[in-house]
Amino acid sequence: MTGRELRFRLPGRWFSVDLSSPTATDASIRRIAREAVGPADDRAADRATVRQRLHEAVRAGAGGDIRALMFASELAPGTPLPLTLLVFEPGDLRMSPAIGTAPDRVLGVMTEALARLDPGAHASLAEVRGPGVPALRTHRVDLLDGDGMDGVARLSADYWVPVPDAKRMLVVRLSTPLGDLEHLMLGLFDELVAATVVGPVLEEFFFRGLILVAAYTAVRRLAGRGVAGFAATLVSTGLFVAAHALLVPAAWDQALSLALVGIVASLLVLLTGRIWAAVLMHVVYNGMWVALATVGTLLGGSSGATLG
Repeated sequence: MTGRELRFRLPGRWFSVDLSSPTATDASIRRIAREAVGPADDRAADRATVRQRLHEAVRAGAGGDIRALMFASELAPGTPLPLTLLVFEPGDLRMSPAIGTAPDRVLGVMTEALARLDPGAHASLAEVRGPGVPALRTHRVDLLDGDGMDGVARLSADYWVPVPDAKRMLVVRLSTPLGDLEHLMLGLFDELVAATVVGPVLEEFFFRGLILVAAYTAVRRLAGRGVAGFAATLVSTGLFVAAHALLVPAAWDQALSLALVGIVASLLVLLTGRIWAAVLMHVVYNGMWVALATVGTLLGGSSGATLG
């Protein structure tokens, strides 16, 4: 966040809704539905669903100051993943001058307020932290009906993000019709909002976009493509595991898991010539660990696993 802006690093294909006027918003939503789904007659129902979802998001933020509305159709080529991202400032949220502007203090007051005003939301409350600002997350899963959506589970997650040096909050709302994958999608949402996703993006650009490519280029001149691919994968994966081990000591099974991630990411880059497939795999891997840690906590009553 810079000043009062939230800056997201969003992998994949995203469309931004023009919020300058109601007419512009309606035209923008129609254009996005057409570009995201396609103009074919047999996709008319899908286009209508996208339009409905975006109009609902606009109405949801109408009570405050909407800052941004975006829609994703896929996070990697050929990997559809419908997401809606809404950022708005609640219009009826007021905080006492006595609480100060420290983010942790603002979030503490927000936690107390949710416990009193919305016990249902407070029951799902989770704290999200990463390289960016801290946030509180509440979520719900709703079963949709009508308009061909019968039985679809929609996951909506609200992230309450404090504005630096101000007693104000921004709400980042992420929603998807993939509510049946609740824990996995929440892990991905947490990555995007807490800027934990910056870790996978930066790691992939460094270890695969820089180290892998440099090693491959150097060895290929001497020994050909096959040997170059093997050597580059070995070097980038070894450095990837070593870097994580220096930050957080890892058991052998964790090191093996990291090595497999490094190998798969390297192969994805070498085979596709692109970095985003590796980034998506890395993000989903982290999200799966979040989901597994959550399940372990619920089943065993422990604190779960902590990943660096």
